[in-house]
Amino acid sequence: MTTNEVFISYDYDHDKRDKDRLLGWDVNHEFNFISYDKSLNVELDSSEAEDIKKNLTAQIGRSSHLLCLVGKETYRSGWAKWVIQKALELKKKVVAIKPSSINNSPPALHRRDVSWCMMFNFDSIKKSIETA
Repeated sequence: MTTNEVFISYDYDHDKRDKDRLLGWDVNHEFNFISYDKSLNVELDSSEAEDIKKNLTAQIGRSSHLLCLVGKETYRSGWAKWVIQKALELKKKVVAIKPSSINNSPPALHRRDVSWCMMFNFDSIKKSIETA
């Protein structure tokens, strides 16, 4: 079985616990999960953002999938929108999951080329990634 390289997009300040739970579920290392594990307290259109964008582009570029954890505040994030759009631009398979069904989806995910995982557990996420 080929290991998929999966970039996890998540809100470091609000959803790190859910990202860490996901990593903990992958006890057999069925996926090579990567993520940008820093707070993005930089304006998206600022000069300080350019290095972050280059780093994110490289990480997304070497991944096979983008897994977007849609937390409570994700729909408000310009960075989440940028990451989703970059993944789609780079023709990556995009899978989205809501740890809580009441979380609002970012408008960038309202596309037909995004797969939705309906339950926040490893088996469902694994199946969604493998069939995306």
